Amino acid sequence: LYTDGILEQHRPGGREFGLDRLMTHLTRQHDEELSVPEIVRRFVRAFLDFHDGRLRDDSTVLLCEWPGPTVDD
Repeated sequence: LYTDGILEQHRPGGREFGLDRLMTHLTRQHDEELSVPEIVRRFVRAFLDFHDGRLRDDSTVLLCEWPGPTVDD
């Protein structure tokens, strides 16, 4: 889950982070089989770096891990 500020916030020079960049980043991190907290940490760092550490809009992201159904004994 994410707020519109993740996609629509502009960096200096006018480029948005955008859905393609978000999905590419998350998919790449998932493919490396990183933990959910590490994926979020790396995403936040990449997002802040993209915006030179200056945010001008709400920017919230929530990534959940679902381990799948459990089998009752």
